[in-house]
Amino acid sequence: MALTVPSYRAELPGLTVIIPTWHEKACLHELLADLQRQVGLTLEIIVVDGGSRSLNQEQAAFPGVHWLNSARGRGVQMNTGAQHATCEELLFLHADSRLHTENLLQQAYLTMEKRRAQCHPVPIAGHFSIQFRRQKPGAELAYRFYEKKSQLNRPECYNGDQGLWLSRSFFQQLGGFDQRFSFLEDRQMAIQIRQKGMLITLPGSISTSARRFEQEGLARRQILNALILACLAIGFQEFLFLAPELYKSQEQTERLNLMPYVQLLHRLNQQAGWKVALRFGSLFFFWI
Repeated sequence: MALTVPSYRAELPGLTVIIPTWHEKACLHELLADLQRQVGLTLEIIVVDGGSRSLNQEQAAFPGVHWLNSARGRGVQMNTGAQHATCEELLFLHADSRLHTENLLQQAYLTMEKRRAQCHPVPIAGHFSIQFRRQKPGAELAYRFYEKKSQLNRPECYNGDQGLWLSRSFFQQLGGFDQRFSFLEDRQMAIQIRQKGMLITLPGSISTSARRFEQEGLARRQILNALILACLAIGFQEFLFLAPELYKSQEQTERLNLMPYVQLLHRLNQQAGWKVALRFGSLFFFWI
C-alpha cells in the first residue's frame, strides 16, 4: 500500500513529520500506515535512518516518504530531518509510535494554534500523552503510573516517546537537538523549551512499544534511567560518554545487566571525590 502524500492545497495546513530510525523497520511500517490515514493536514514525511540500511521494502511500499541517511544518534538524525523540512510546523516522532485516531494530528494543530493565540508572543511546543503497547502481563500499576505521568506536563515528565510538535522558527531559535550523546536529546530540548517558551500537552494520545521494558526488565531500566538523569543533572558527563551501550535499539534489547554501570559509576565517583558522590546520590534517589 503506497503512502500518497497529498499535494499542497491552500486550505490544508502543512506539517513535516520527522522520524529517526535504526533497525526498526517492523514498527516503522505501522507508523507510516497510521500517518497515511490522518486527515485535515498536508503531511511531508521524512525518515532519517542512522545507518541500519534495512529499509528497502519500506521505501518501496511508501514512495511518498522522503528517505535520508545520517550519522547514528537521534539528535543528529532529527536535526538532519529538520534541515530538509519545507513546512513551518514540525512533529518529531519515534519509529515505534502509533496514531490510533485519524484526526489526532488535526486536533493537535488546532490546539497549537489556539494556545499560540492565547500566549503570544511566547513560543509554544507540544507533546502527547502516551499509552504502552504490551506483549507480556504484569506490572500493571507501574505502566499505568508512567502513562498518567506523561499527561502531567511537568519538568522531568517529558520524554521523546511523547512526540514533539513545534514551529520550525522556534526549533531554529532553540538551536536544534543536542548531539553530544546518542540519547537524552529529548530531555535537553525540554529544558530549552521551558527556558524560552512553553511546553503543553496536546489532546489525544499516541502509543509506544513497551518492548524495551519487557526485554530489559522494567525495574532495571528505570534504575539505569535514574542513574543517567542524575549524572545529566549534575553535569557528570564522564558516565554518559563511557558507559557502554546505554540505550540500544528496540530490536537489540535483552535482559539488562546493571553491574557494569554500577562498577563504572563507583570508579568515577572515587575519582571525582566525595562531594560529587554525595550530590549524585541525593539526586539519584530523587529520580527514582
